[in-house]
Amino acid sequence: MTVAFWVEVLVAVLLVVTVAYCFILNRRLSDLRGAQGELQKLMTDFADATRVAETGLSDLRHAGAQIAGDLKSQVDDARALYDELKIMTESGNELADRIEKGLVGRREPPAPTVPDDDISARSESERELIEALRQPR
Repeated sequence: MTVAFWVEVLVAVLLVVTVAYCFILNRRLSDLRGAQGELQKLMTDFADATRVAETGLSDLRHAGAQIAGDLKSQVDDARALYDELKIMTESGNELADRIEKGLVGRREPPAPTVPDDDISARSESERELIEALRQPR
């Protein structure tokens, strides 16, 4: 047995190993090609889901912007009403204070009144006198 014989045996063993490896590789490639259709369907479904999600997000952003605008408008209206009510309340309080000061600070005796008990039965000059007395001084 010479060295050439052992080299040929080694080459033959390596060829058998290579053929076995090629057979295994071929089977895996066939499985991959078979799964390629499923992968393509999965990618299509994923793209559709992404499109739907983008549309939903766009609609959600639009609705959010519209609601924010409506809310801002309502808040502005509420602020205007608040300011108006505040001014009205302050004015009412000031008026009430002035009325209270006027009633408490000035105690004038009531103006003399002439009884109205039968004015129609009086003469013209008496009625004029009564009206003159009723006039403020």
